[in-house]
Amino acid sequence: MTMLLLLLACAPENEAKKGDSFQESAGGDSVELPDGSSSYSGSSGRDGTLQIPIHIEKDNSVVQVSVVRPDGGLLSTEYFYDTDGTALLDWEEWYDSPYSLTDAIYVYDNLTTTNWPVRIEDGLLKEGDYILSVATVNKNYNYQGDIPVEATIMQRVEKDPTEGKLKIVVAYATGLAEDPVVSTAVEAGVERWKEIYAATGVAMEVRYTSIDVDPALPDSAPGQDGYKSFYEELTEKEVVVVIGDLIANDRWLYGEAGGVPGALVASNRSVVGVSWITCAGADGEFSSGDVEMLAETMAHEVGHYLGMYHPVEDGYEYWDALSDTVECKSQSACEDKLGKNLMFPYPICETQTRCNQQTELSENQAGVMNLYLGVE
Repeated sequence: MTMLLLLLACAPENEAKKGDSFQESAGGDSVELPDGSSSYSGSSGRDGTLQIPIHIEKDNSVVQVSVVRPDGGLLSTEYFYDTDGTALLDWEEWYDSPYSLTDAIYVYDNLTTTNWPVRIEDGLLKEGDYILSVATVNKNYNYQGDIPVEATIMQRVEKDPTEGKLKIVVAYATGLAEDPVVSTAVEAGVERWKEIYAATGVAMEVRYTSIDVDPALPDSAPGQDGYKSFYEELTEKEVVVVIGDLIANDRWLYGEAGGVPGALVASNRSVVGVSWITCAGADGEFSSGDVEMLAETMAHEVGHYLGMYHPVEDGYEYWDALSDTVECKSQSACEDKLGKNLMFPYPICETQTRCNQQTELSENQAGVMNLYLGVE
Protein backbone atom coordinates (compact mmCIF):
# COMPACT_ATOMS: atom_id res chain seq x y z
CA MET A 1 0.00 0.00 0.00
CA THR A 2 1.25 3.48 -0.80
CA MET A 3 2.38 5.32 2.32
CA LEU A 4 1.97 9.10 2.54
CA LEU A 5 4.57 11.17 4.37
CA LEU A 6 4.04 14.72 5.59
CA LEU A 7 4.25 17.71 3.29
CA LEU A 8 7.57 19.00 2.04
CA ALA A 9 6.22 22.41 2.98
CA CYS A 10 2.98 24.33 2.83
CA ALA A 11 2.25 28.02 2.64
CA PRO A 12 0.76 29.20 5.96
CA GLU A 13 -3.00 29.33 6.37
CA ASN A 14 -4.73 32.55 5.35
CA GLU A 15 -5.04 35.01 8.18
CA ALA A 16 -8.19 36.86 9.18
CA LYS A 17 -9.65 39.01 6.44
CA LYS A 18 -9.23 42.75 6.61
CA GLY A 19 -12.06 45.21 6.22
CA ASP A 20 -12.79 47.60 3.38
CA SER A 21 -10.01 50.03 2.50
CA PHE A 22 -9.79 53.43 0.84
CA GLN A 23 -7.22 55.10 -1.38
CA GLU A 24 -5.84 57.76 0.94
CA SER A 25 -2.20 57.75 2.07
CA ALA A 26 0.53 60.04 3.30
CA GLY A 27 3.43 61.02 1.08
CA GLY A 28 6.91 59.52 1.02
CA ASP A 29 10.40 59.76 -0.41
CA SER A 30 12.19 57.68 -3.06
CA VAL A 31 15.97 57.18 -3.22
CA GLU A 32 18.00 55.52 -5.99
CA LEU A 33 20.49 52.96 -4.64
CA PRO A 34 23.96 52.12 -6.03
CA ASP A 35 22.93 48.59 -7.11
CA GLY A 36 20.24 49.93 -9.43
CA SER A 37 17.35 49.32 -7.05
CA SER A 38 15.47 52.06 -5.25
CA SER A 39 14.07 52.58 -1.79
CA TYR A 40 10.90 54.29 -0.67
CA SER A 41 9.91 55.42 2.79
CA GLY A 42 6.60 56.86 3.86
CA SER A 43 3.69 56.44 6.26
CA SER A 44 0.23 55.04 5.80
CA GLY A 45 -2.62 57.53 5.72
CA ARG A 46 -5.49 57.80 8.16
CA ASP A 47 -7.20 54.88 6.40
CA GLY A 48 -4.20 52.60 7.00
CA THR A 49 -3.01 52.36 3.40
CA LEU A 50 0.05 53.66 1.56
CA GLN A 51 0.44 54.01 -2.22
CA ILE A 52 4.04 53.30 -3.21
CA PRO A 53 5.06 54.79 -6.60
CA ILE A 54 7.06 52.50 -8.88
CA HIS A 55 8.66 53.74 -12.08
CA ILE A 56 9.43 50.96 -14.55
CA GLU A 57 12.29 52.15 -16.73
CA LYS A 58 12.02 49.77 -19.71
CA ASP A 59 9.45 47.63 -21.48
CA ASN A 60 9.32 43.88 -20.79
CA SER A 61 10.34 44.26 -17.17
CA VAL A 62 9.87 42.26 -13.98
CA VAL A 63 9.66 43.97 -10.59
CA GLN A 64 9.97 42.81 -7.00
CA VAL A 65 8.85 45.09 -4.18
CA SER A 66 9.53 44.15 -0.56
CA VAL A 67 7.87 46.32 2.07
CA VAL A 68 8.62 46.22 5.80
CA ARG A 69 7.26 47.86 8.94
CA PRO A 70 10.29 48.81 11.03
CA ASP A 71 8.15 48.72 14.18
CA GLY A 72 7.55 44.98 13.66
CA GLY A 73 3.81 45.38 13.12
CA LEU A 74 1.65 43.73 10.49
CA LEU A 75 1.11 44.67 6.86
CA SER A 76 0.17 43.21 3.48
CA THR A 77 -0.10 44.09 -0.22
CA GLU A 78 -3.58 45.00 -1.43
CA TYR A 79 -3.28 46.21 -5.03
CA PHE A 80 -0.78 46.63 -7.83
CA TYR A 81 -1.99 49.21 -10.36
CA ASP A 82 -0.67 49.60 -13.89
CA THR A 83 -0.03 52.83 -15.79
CA ASP A 84 -3.75 53.18 -16.58
CA GLY A 85 -4.89 52.64 -13.01
CA THR A 86 -6.06 49.07 -13.68
CA ALA A 87 -5.49 46.66 -10.80
CA LEU A 88 -3.12 43.97 -12.03
CA LEU A 89 -3.28 42.46 -8.55
CA ASP A 90 -6.44 42.78 -6.45
CA TRP A 91 -6.32 41.13 -3.02
CA GLU A 92 -10.09 40.63 -2.91
CA GLU A 93 -9.97 38.56 -6.09
CA TRP A 94 -7.56 36.07 -4.55
CA TYR A 95 -8.03 36.16 -0.78
CA ASP A 96 -10.90 33.66 -0.53
CA SER A 97 -10.21 32.00 -3.85
CA PRO A 98 -9.46 28.26 -4.08
CA TYR A 99 -6.52 29.27 -6.30
CA SER A 100 -3.22 30.55 -4.92
CA LEU A 101 -1.23 33.26 -6.71
CA THR A 102 0.97 35.05 -4.14
CA ASP A 103 1.53 35.27 -0.38
CA ALA A 104 1.83 39.06 -0.68
CA ILE A 105 -1.90 39.60 -0.06
CA TYR A 106 -1.92 37.80 3.30
CA VAL A 107 -1.17 39.36 6.67
CA TYR A 108 1.69 37.35 8.17
CA ASP A 109 4.20 39.70 9.80
CA ASN A 110 6.09 42.92 9.09
CA LEU A 111 7.20 41.91 5.57
CA THR A 112 5.26 41.63 2.30
CA THR A 113 6.90 40.78 -1.03
CA THR A 114 5.32 41.18 -4.45
CA ASN A 115 7.05 39.76 -7.55
CA TRP A 116 5.25 40.77 -10.76
CA PRO A 117 4.37 39.28 -13.10
CA VAL A 118 3.82 35.96 -11.35
CA ARG A 119 2.70 34.06 -14.45
CA ILE A 120 3.57 34.45 -18.11
CA GLU A 121 -0.10 35.21 -18.80
CA ASP A 122 0.06 38.23 -16.46
CA GLY A 123 2.28 39.99 -18.99
CA LEU A 124 5.61 41.73 -18.63
CA LEU A 125 5.57 45.33 -17.43
CA LYS A 126 5.83 48.26 -19.82
CA GLU A 127 7.77 51.44 -19.18
CA GLY A 128 5.76 53.80 -17.03
CA ASP A 129 4.50 54.60 -13.55
CA TYR A 130 2.81 51.99 -11.38
CA ILE A 131 1.41 51.96 -7.84
CA LEU A 132 1.69 49.28 -5.15
CA SER A 133 -0.91 49.71 -2.41
CA VAL A 134 -0.10 48.25 1.01
CA ALA A 135 -2.09 48.16 4.23
CA THR A 136 -0.85 48.49 7.80
CA VAL A 137 -2.98 46.66 10.36
CA ASN A 138 -2.97 45.75 14.06
CA LYS A 139 -3.11 42.30 15.65
CA ASN A 140 -6.89 42.28 15.24
CA TYR A 141 -6.44 43.03 11.51
CA ASN A 142 -7.94 46.48 11.77
CA TYR A 143 -6.34 49.21 9.68
CA GLN A 144 -3.82 51.47 11.41
CA GLY A 145 -2.96 54.93 10.15
CA ASP A 146 0.25 56.97 10.34
CA ILE A 147 2.54 53.89 10.36
CA PRO A 148 6.04 54.27 8.82
CA VAL A 149 7.01 51.69 6.20
CA GLU A 150 10.06 51.14 4.03
CA ALA A 151 10.13 49.54 0.58
CA THR A 152 12.89 48.16 -1.65
CA ILE A 153 12.08 48.14 -5.36
CA MET A 154 14.09 46.01 -7.80
CA GLN A 155 13.47 45.56 -11.51
CA ARG A 156 15.07 43.88 -14.50
CA VAL A 157 14.31 43.37 -18.17
CA GLU A 158 13.12 39.86 -18.99
CA LYS A 159 14.89 38.93 -22.22
CA ASP A 160 13.65 35.33 -22.38
CA PRO A 161 10.99 33.99 -19.95
CA THR A 162 12.05 30.42 -20.73
CA GLU A 163 15.58 30.61 -19.38
CA GLY A 164 17.74 32.37 -16.79
CA LYS A 165 20.40 31.97 -14.11
CA LEU A 166 19.68 31.51 -10.42
CA LYS A 167 22.37 32.11 -7.81
CA ILE A 168 22.17 29.93 -4.70
CA VAL A 169 24.21 30.06 -1.51
CA VAL A 170 24.05 26.86 0.53
CA ALA A 171 24.80 27.77 4.14
CA TYR A 172 25.53 25.03 6.67
CA ALA A 173 24.35 25.72 10.21
CA THR A 174 27.09 25.73 12.84
CA GLY A 175 29.28 22.61 12.69
CA LEU A 176 27.57 20.85 9.78
CA ALA A 177 30.09 21.90 7.11
CA GLU A 178 32.66 19.76 8.96
CA ASP A 179 30.41 16.68 8.93
CA PRO A 180 31.36 14.64 5.83
CA VAL A 181 28.12 12.67 5.92
CA VAL A 182 26.12 15.88 5.59
CA SER A 183 28.38 17.86 3.24
CA THR A 184 28.90 14.95 0.83
CA ALA A 185 25.17 14.30 0.59
CA VAL A 186 24.31 17.98 0.18
CA GLU A 187 26.80 18.49 -2.62
CA ALA A 188 25.54 15.38 -4.42
CA GLY A 189 21.98 16.57 -3.88
CA VAL A 190 22.78 19.98 -5.35
CA GLU A 191 24.18 18.38 -8.50
CA ARG A 192 20.94 16.45 -8.91
CA TRP A 193 18.94 19.61 -8.16
CA LYS A 194 20.79 21.38 -10.98
CA GLU A 195 19.59 18.69 -13.39
CA ILE A 196 15.98 19.13 -12.26
CA TYR A 197 16.03 22.90 -12.77
CA ALA A 198 17.96 22.69 -16.05
CA ALA A 199 14.89 21.07 -17.61
CA THR A 200 12.97 24.31 -16.95
CA GLY A 201 15.67 26.55 -18.45
CA VAL A 202 16.98 27.65 -15.05
CA ALA A 203 20.76 27.31 -14.76
CA MET A 204 22.09 27.30 -11.20
CA GLU A 205 25.26 28.86 -9.85
CA VAL A 206 25.94 27.50 -6.35
CA ARG A 207 28.45 28.36 -3.65
CA TYR A 208 28.87 26.90 -0.17
CA THR A 209 29.50 28.59 3.15
CA SER A 210 28.52 28.42 6.82
CA ILE A 211 26.03 30.43 8.85
CA ASP A 212 26.33 31.10 12.57
CA VAL A 213 22.98 29.67 13.65
CA ASP A 214 21.97 26.68 15.76
CA PRO A 215 21.42 23.53 13.61
CA ALA A 216 18.07 23.22 15.37
CA LEU A 217 16.40 25.60 12.94
CA PRO A 218 13.19 27.49 13.73
CA ASP A 219 10.27 27.73 11.33
CA SER A 220 11.53 29.62 8.29
CA ALA A 221 8.61 31.97 8.88
CA PRO A 222 9.07 33.88 11.19
CA GLY A 223 12.71 32.77 11.04
CA GLN A 224 15.38 34.42 13.19
CA ASP A 225 17.75 37.37 13.48
CA GLY A 226 20.69 35.22 12.32
CA TYR A 227 19.11 34.87 8.89
CA LYS A 228 18.77 38.63 8.52
CA SER A 229 22.36 39.26 9.63
CA PHE A 230 23.64 36.68 7.14
CA TYR A 231 21.62 38.14 4.28
CA GLU A 232 22.85 41.66 5.02
CA GLU A 233 26.36 40.50 4.13
CA LEU A 234 25.41 39.27 0.64
CA THR A 235 26.64 41.33 -2.28
CA GLU A 236 24.55 39.65 -5.00
CA LYS A 237 20.96 38.53 -5.51
CA GLU A 238 21.21 35.03 -4.07
CA VAL A 239 18.65 32.64 -2.63
CA VAL A 240 19.88 31.31 0.72
CA VAL A 241 19.39 27.64 1.56
CA VAL A 242 20.22 26.84 5.18
CA ILE A 243 21.06 23.21 6.01
CA GLY A 244 20.15 22.27 9.57
CA ASP A 245 19.35 19.24 11.70
CA LEU A 246 15.59 19.69 12.12
CA ILE A 247 13.14 22.52 11.51
CA ALA A 248 10.99 23.51 14.50
CA ASN A 249 11.97 20.16 16.05
CA ASP A 250 9.65 18.44 13.56
CA ARG A 251 11.06 15.07 12.54
CA TRP A 252 8.74 14.92 9.51
CA LEU A 253 9.36 18.38 8.08
CA TYR A 254 11.78 18.07 5.18
CA GLY A 255 12.11 21.75 4.38
CA GLU A 256 10.37 25.11 4.53
CA ALA A 257 10.49 28.31 2.48
CA GLY A 258 10.36 31.79 4.00
CA GLY A 259 7.76 33.01 1.52
CA VAL A 260 5.87 32.43 -1.73
CA PRO A 261 7.61 34.30 -3.22
CA GLY A 262 10.59 34.88 -0.97
CA ALA A 263 12.26 38.26 -0.61
CA LEU A 264 15.58 39.32 -2.10
CA VAL A 265 16.17 41.65 0.84
CA ALA A 266 17.45 40.98 4.34
CA SER A 267 14.81 39.79 6.77
CA ASN A 268 14.37 37.17 9.46
CA ARG A 269 12.79 34.83 6.90
CA SER A 270 14.75 35.45 3.71
CA VAL A 271 15.86 31.81 3.57
CA VAL A 272 14.87 28.29 2.67
CA GLY A 273 15.46 25.83 5.52
CA VAL A 274 16.24 22.15 4.87
CA SER A 275 16.51 19.30 7.40
CA TRP A 276 19.27 16.85 6.55
CA ILE A 277 18.12 14.45 9.29
CA THR A 278 14.62 14.11 7.86
CA CYS A 279 15.98 13.57 4.37
CA ALA A 280 18.52 10.99 5.57
CA GLY A 281 15.88 8.88 7.29
CA ALA A 282 15.90 6.92 10.51
CA ASP A 283 19.43 5.52 10.14
CA GLY A 284 21.03 8.95 9.69
CA GLU A 285 22.91 7.74 6.63
CA PHE A 286 22.32 8.80 3.04
CA SER A 287 21.38 6.12 0.54
CA SER A 288 21.03 7.06 -3.12
CA GLY A 289 17.29 7.36 -2.53
CA ASP A 290 17.90 9.69 0.42
CA VAL A 291 20.15 11.90 -1.71
CA GLU A 292 17.36 12.05 -4.29
CA MET A 293 14.93 13.08 -1.55
CA LEU A 294 17.33 15.79 -0.41
CA ALA A 295 17.72 17.07 -3.98
CA GLU A 296 13.97 17.13 -4.55
CA THR A 297 13.40 18.84 -1.19
CA MET A 298 15.85 21.64 -2.00
CA ALA A 299 14.37 22.02 -5.48
CA HIS A 300 10.80 21.97 -4.11
CA GLU A 301 11.37 24.50 -1.34
CA VAL A 302 13.32 26.90 -3.52
CA GLY A 303 10.48 26.45 -6.02
CA HIS A 304 8.20 27.95 -3.35
CA TYR A 305 10.68 30.78 -2.83
CA LEU A 306 10.57 31.50 -6.56
CA GLY A 307 6.79 31.81 -6.38
CA MET A 308 5.37 28.34 -7.04
CA TYR A 309 2.62 26.77 -4.95
CA HIS A 310 1.66 23.13 -4.65
CA PRO A 311 -0.46 22.27 -7.71
CA VAL A 312 -3.01 20.91 -5.24
CA GLU A 313 -3.15 21.17 -1.46
CA ASP A 314 -3.68 18.22 0.84
CA GLY A 315 -7.48 18.17 1.15
CA TYR A 316 -7.96 18.53 -2.62
CA GLU A 317 -10.01 21.74 -2.48
CA TYR A 318 -7.27 24.28 -3.26
CA TRP A 319 -4.98 24.57 -6.28
CA ASP A 320 -2.34 26.82 -7.76
CA ALA A 321 -3.41 29.55 -10.19
CA LEU A 322 -1.79 27.90 -13.22
CA SER A 323 -3.86 26.65 -16.15
CA ASP A 324 -1.69 23.66 -17.07
CA THR A 325 -1.65 21.86 -13.71
CA VAL A 326 -4.63 19.53 -13.34
CA GLU A 327 -7.44 20.59 -11.00
CA CYS A 328 -7.81 17.14 -9.40
CA LYS A 329 -10.23 16.58 -6.52
CA SER A 330 -9.28 13.34 -4.78
CA GLN A 331 -6.16 11.65 -3.46
CA SER A 332 -6.15 8.93 -6.10
CA ALA A 333 -6.77 11.35 -8.99
CA CYS A 334 -4.15 13.84 -7.75
CA GLU A 335 -1.50 11.20 -7.21
CA ASP A 336 -2.23 9.77 -10.66
CA LYS A 337 -2.17 13.12 -12.50
CA LEU A 338 0.28 15.16 -10.42
CA GLY A 339 2.22 12.69 -8.29
CA LYS A 340 5.40 13.10 -10.35
CA ASN A 341 5.32 16.89 -10.13
CA LEU A 342 8.15 18.53 -8.19
CA MET A 343 5.69 20.75 -6.32
CA PHE A 344 3.30 17.96 -5.29
CA PRO A 345 2.56 18.53 -1.58
CA TYR A 346 3.91 15.26 -0.20
CA PRO A 347 6.23 12.39 -1.13
CA ILE A 348 4.56 9.22 -2.40
CA CYS A 349 6.39 6.27 -0.92
CA GLU A 350 5.96 2.52 -1.18
CA THR A 351 8.12 2.01 1.91
CA GLN A 352 9.90 4.28 4.39
CA THR A 353 12.98 4.24 2.15
CA ARG A 354 11.47 3.90 -1.33
CA CYS A 355 9.69 6.95 -2.71
CA ASN A 356 8.55 7.82 -6.21
CA GLN A 357 10.57 10.41 -8.10
CA GLN A 358 8.94 13.84 -8.19
CA THR A 359 10.81 16.11 -10.62
CA GLU A 360 8.39 17.18 -13.36
CA LEU A 361 7.29 20.78 -13.87
CA SER A 362 4.71 22.18 -16.27
CA GLU A 363 5.44 24.92 -18.78
CA ASN A 364 3.60 27.47 -16.65
CA GLN A 365 5.40 26.39 -13.49
CA ALA A 366 8.70 26.90 -15.32
CA GLY A 367 7.38 30.33 -16.34
CA VAL A 368 6.82 31.31 -12.70
CA MET A 369 10.38 30.33 -11.86
CA ASN A 370 11.89 32.26 -14.74
CA LEU A 371 9.87 35.38 -13.91
CA TYR A 372 11.23 35.55 -10.37
CA LEU A 373 13.43 38.63 -10.18
CA GLY A 374 16.44 36.63 -8.97
CA VAL A 375 16.42 34.37 -12.04
CA GLU A 376 18.32 36.68 -14.40
